[in-house]
Amino acid sequence: MTAANRDYVEWLVAQSMLKAARDRARSYAGQSRLWMNPYAEARPRRAIEIASVWLTVYPDSIIAPEDASVLDALGADSLWKALSELGVQGMHTGPIKRSGGISGREFTPSVDGNFDRISFDIDPLYGSEEQLVHLSRMAAAHNAVTIDDLIPSHTGKGADFRLAELGHEEYRASTTWSRSARKTGACCRTCRRARCGQPQPGPVR
Repeated sequence: MTAANRDYVEWLVAQSMLKAARDRARSYAGQSRLWMNPYAEARPRRAIEIASVWLTVYPDSIIAPEDASVLDALGADSLWKALSELGVQGMHTGPIKRSGGISGREFTPSVDGNFDRISFDIDPLYGSEEQLVHLSRMAAAHNAVTIDDLIPSHTGKGADFRLAELGHEEYRASTTWSRSARKTGACCRTCRRARCGQPQPGPVR
């Protein structure tokens, strides 16, 4: 591997969700809050106990005021006063994390309504981490809660995908190629979408 290629791989690893997940896991490892509640057990009734009336928003459909982000708009005190009067006790923000893909070192836009996540970071199109924290605090001030979106079953063509293409270490097992990928242009077995204009996967591994 040339120095240039090694530098690119290191850059991809730094951008990857797998590395981010490991880094975050170190912050929580060994803490009692990890085993205070049932793990991987669906508890819909518990969610209803916390908030019985929810508002689900879709970031791409929100028209924010001029010079304000989507998260700014969702965290406005005037909005939460109105939602509180309507009895809304919870907000599901929808997919707000960076999505789409990576081509070279450039980020490419989502081709799946931001459901093709490639990062744990807030998508700059929607705002910042600080604005999300403000939204959560504003909701709490009106006796409400917020939840983010988790999409474990599919991702975009981000750093993890590119590293899988390169067959780099454990990333090679992070993507399952569809056997018809080369013929149909589908990204992977969990995606099955038409061609999105980015380089397609090579031979099935």
